Amino acid sequence: MKQSNIIESIKQYKISSNMMYIISAFIGLTLFLIIYGPAVIDVTYDAWLYNCGEDISQHYIGWLYYRKSSWSFPIGLLDGITSPYRFSVIFMDSIPILAFIFKLLSPILPATFQYFGLYGVITFMLQGYMGAKIIYSKTEDEKSGLIGAMYFLTASVLYRRMFIHSALAFHPIILMSLYMFMNRKKINNTRKDFFLWSGLLVLAVSVHAYFFPMVLAFMIAYYLPDILTKKPWIVIIKIIVALILTVSVMYIWGYFYGNHDFNGGGFGTYNANLNTLINGQQTSFFAGLAGIRETDINGEAYGYLGFGMIILVIAAAIALFVEHKQERKGVNKKEILSICILIIVFLFVATFPVIRLGKYVLIDIHLPKIIENLCGTFRANGRFIWPIMYFVFAYAIICVFKYSKHRYLILILCLIIQVLDLTPLYRLSANYVDNMERMTTSLENTAWNELTGKKEIYFMYDPIGNGDMHSTMALGKYAVDNIKKIPTTVSMT
Repeated sequence: MKQSNIIESIKQYKISSNMMYIISAFIGLTLFLIIYGPAVIDVTYDAWLYNCGEDISQHYIGWLYYRKSSWSFPIGLLDGITSPYRFSVIFMDSIPILAFIFKLLSPILPATFQYFGLYGVITFMLQGYMGAKIIYSKTEDEKSGLIGAMYFLTASVLYRRMFIHSALAFHPIILMSLYMFMNRKKINNTRKDFFLWSGLLVLAVSVHAYFFPMVLAFMIAYYLPDILTKKPWIVIIKIIVALILTVSVMYIWGYFYGNHDFNGGGFGTYNANLNTLINGQQTSFFAGLAGIRETDINGEAYGYLGFGMIILVIAAAIALFVEHKQERKGVNKKEILSICILIIVFLFVATFPVIRLGKYVLIDIHLPKIIENLCGTFRANGRFIWPIMYFVFAYAIICVFKYSKHRYLILILCLIIQVLDLTPLYRLSANYVDNMERMTTSLENTAWNELTGKKEIYFMYDPIGNGDMHSTMALGKYAVDNIKKIPTTVSMT
């Protein structure tokens, strides 16, 4: 069949919007199973989580101790890891909202139960669903919604985080915020905006704290036109009440319990580069083919668009500024202002305080210690490049669909290029989980059996040399199963 005939068949194919959403979610589920395999969604299979000794092991150990901890207030507190001290499960990045739900259900759950695979499935399905919803909201074309869902499911940052820093993989919450922002007029008319934004803020702090400022920035940008024009006090009250509600939920989770140094160090090191969106960090097939070896490898600042999306951005710019100049006359200037301000804010926050372009330092801002400590709460600020990445995805797809004569051809060709370009990343993600499943516990000495029945154990590690996480996490799992408590860690310095 000729290429033109394929495109014509796509144009004539009809599906309902509800079917579009179902298919989009199903594509997300299918991709998850292809990349990570079905074994990880077995809730009774957990060896892959603690044997690897990576960050995901910490997240899982946090859930195990939280599950066995007695109920208290704040509700997020767990004990046993640093006995006699207690702290919140949020600091273990154990996806607090799921930890709480399954702790409630614990009496009817199997003795061994992990929810991280299930969480991955939900995340991928929502990623596909929200990708379709964003595109369909502006095109009112079901086929473009399906194509959009597939684009959002190629997002490099989603795979870079899943099962590494799992809570940070919940990018559907960024897409929900983006959808709200892009459909401001439609949502304002329903008068549900306050409840929707409040719900997103609460969900953000119930998954991972880094999503909170992202959602907050979207919310403020959403309300900015009203603040600048009519009834600003009503809008300001909405924002304040939503923040009070969110901080209250944070208190309930245990964010403020005990004494914590929220500045973990690294602020200014884990920030984004101005080339972040085009820097594949050795995950680009075409960059490798061209012999390009990126030297700026900063996982916290990873936000590669993908070569297919880069081409799509160029096609969108041509379509908008060359083919359809007249379309720009009807643009809502206040909406454009909100978009520009939001992108500038995210870009500044992501690159601050050492702004680099490649290997060149453009600006190096030296901060007072008190400001540095405050900013250090979100020390890996390179992550704030993610909303910009999704902005690019959304508007590139929409502009090509609206203004290009060959919309379907361009969208499909770029999607194929996108998937091909990011093949090394998808293969790396699959191999990562496969290697986790192959690992075995490092606690093989029969002497460990003599500890069973003890109330407490002490162990030592070298924090300066990063310690032996493989042994530490296996020991944590052994302790929660057999000994129950690990007193405050004694460090070797």
